[in-house]
Amino acid sequence: MAAHYDKGINDKANYGTAVLADNPVGYWKLDEPAYTAPDPGTLPATVNVGSVGAAANGVFYPGTTPGVEGPACAGMATSNKAMALTGVVGRVAIPDADTLDFAGPITMMAWVKPTSKGTLRNIITHGAEGADLSLMEVFLRINQGKYEVGTSEGVVVNSVSVEVPEGDIGNWVFLAGSWDESNGWRLYRHGEPIAANYAGAGAVTVAGGWGIGARGEEPGVPFPEADSRTVQGAIDEVAIFSRALTPAEIKSVYNASKPLPIIIQAPKAPAGAVFAGDTVVFEVTAQGTPPLTYQWTRNGQDL
Repeated sequence: MAAHYDKGINDKANYGTAVLADNPVGYWKLDEPAYTAPDPGTLPATVNVGSVGAAANGVFYPGTTPGVEGPACAGMATSNKAMALTGVVGRVAIPDADTLDFAGPITMMAWVKPTSKGTLRNIITHGAEGADLSLMEVFLRINQGKYEVGTSEGVVVNSVSVEVPEGDIGNWVFLAGSWDESNGWRLYRHGEPIAANYAGAGAVTVAGGWGIGARGEEPGVPFPEADSRTVQGAIDEVAIFSRALTPAEIKSVYNASKPLPIIIQAPKAPAGAVFAGDTVVFEVTAQGTPPLTYQWTRNGQDL
């Protein structure tokens, strides 16, 4: 070891020879040329079919995996695909088209399949612009174990949040968030309102692009930045509206997917001993295309 150190200090030209002479099983010199990030124009694109058109086509950045299986819903195409992210890096970057840079009423919706609910993970976001106490951002995200929708305006965060159910991890979930002057921020899960905050402002204009699966692009800041807030899981069917959809409209969108039934909360064993002849109550929570029907079985036989 002393000889290696001496070579590194006094005989740099022969340092590598000294290391190899001791027969390492792995030796990475890491003196390759600097990595040049790919030109965004060469990256695969995702087509915007909303009213803005091609001006808001997105770009898949390295770290995304397009083409994974999307939600298994009867109302979606059998070839429906989604995008997966590892939680480390990757996003779809969307240009800051004029008609996407608006303030006030807004609705954001997406299907998301989270495999982690820890830290900050942006599903849809506009921004971020600024840093530290001057941050400007509009977001639908997972924040420390909670679904959250809202706006950051410097030190002021106008948002509403609710705990992520354990049954959502590893399953496809339809999320939506909206804001209007009458109702403030409202958060929906599987088409049902789950939280509301009647105070605070809605969407804000931000000098930066939109992002799907991570932070949006901040002018002058290359991606990935140190804190990109990348989703761990998969995302599909992202939509942004410059108005607040009504609860009925959001429910209608969810129902149009014709989601297959899934068990959200499985029955639990009763506490304590249960003897023959006792009455036992089991409860299950399921979601899917209404109306749902239920059938209890015991030892494979219908009850």
